[in-house]
Amino acid sequence: QSDQNATIGEFSLQSVRYKFIEKVSKPTLETLLDLLLQKGVITDEEMQSAQRENRAQQAREVIDMVLRKGSEACAELKTFIQEVDPFLYRQLDCSPSQGSLQSC
Repeated sequence: QSDQNATIGEFSLQSVRYKFIEKVSKPTLETLLDLLLQKGVITDEEMQSAQRENRAQQAREVIDMVLRKGSEACAELKTFIQEVDPFLYRQLDCSPSQGSLQSC
């Protein structure tokens, strides 16, 4: 369908991994971890492992955990980023070359 190109907020987590790691704040990461755990996307053990890291390593761990879990997990994380930090979400969604949601 052609409305895919009109949809905003469709970006690949893999394509914005570096930008996510660079820009996400520690409080946003903590909230994202809580939400991912609450939704069952990550386990308590995965959450505890990520919480032991510094901010940049924690961001790496969060995005990589979610990427390994597939497209549903990626969609959840994107939704949570949009809810928790709309400014970060807009920063991640700035690539004009991407018109449709990629698999992750």
